[in-house]
Amino acid sequence: IICRGHSGGRLLAEAFCQNGFWMGLTNEKTKDDMEFSQRSPVVRELAYEGFHYPNMTSAQQENVRQKMRALVETSKNHCPNPADYVAFGWKRAVTTFMVEITMDAYPEAKVVHLIRDGRDTMLSRLDSRMRKLDEAYNRLMVFGDEQLSHYRGQPLSHEIVEEYRNEIEMHHWVTAVRFGMRGRKYVGRYFEVKYEDLCSQPAETLGKVFEFLEVPYRLQAREWARINASAARMGKWKQNHEELKEAIAIGTPLFQELGYV
Repeated sequence: IICRGHSGGRLLAEAFCQNGFWMGLTNEKTKDDMEFSQRSPVVRELAYEGFHYPNMTSAQQENVRQKMRALVETSKNHCPNPADYVAFGWKRAVTTFMVEITMDAYPEAKVVHLIRDGRDTMLSRLDSRMRKLDEAYNRLMVFGDEQLSHYRGQPLSHEIVEEYRNEIEMHHWVTAVRFGMRGRKYVGRYFEVKYEDLCSQPAETLGKVFEFLEVPYRLQAREWARINASAARMGKWKQNHEELKEAIAIGTPLFQELGYV
């Protein structure tokens, strides 16, 4: 499962667990796979290399794929009883930037890209990343440009980040979602699902996901989703539409492309 952080991936990951997937050694609160944490130098390296992967030589790409395989196999080996699970997977936002590496490293792999309306997503703060935009790595993840040093003509200081926080969060949404959409070229192996559909029509939406993944749809997962999915967090941005106009404008082309407007 790939997604921009704070896109509701926990709901989808828990549904996968309820349906018999091994999702790695997860944080119980977020359902993030801890083995793919950005605290790992290998994970950070792979996310960084994801931006350069298409322009690498064949030998360089294979070297990156080998690192990805080693990371994935280490995670798979932590599964206690593989025969008890229908599939292996993980959910971690940073692995969005590894989508091409993952798909090439594992030709049998499939990716579910969870997309949430960026107007709501930008209001759910990614503090750890936004507080460290002095790091080239984080600027690459947020803006797609590690060399960027100014925003609106001013140095990218903590004060500027806070002043234009909604806009910068929206830039990150656009960067992450568009990067994840690179998976579209892997026809038959990439599937986009909207958080809003998952919340408003959980049973039907999960049915489509599991059909794509070619696994049985368990009643336990269906019932869990019916009870736990909620549309309460959808459309928060409408309460402050006027003050969010400039930030929303940044994402408008992608909103239109995805059918949000």
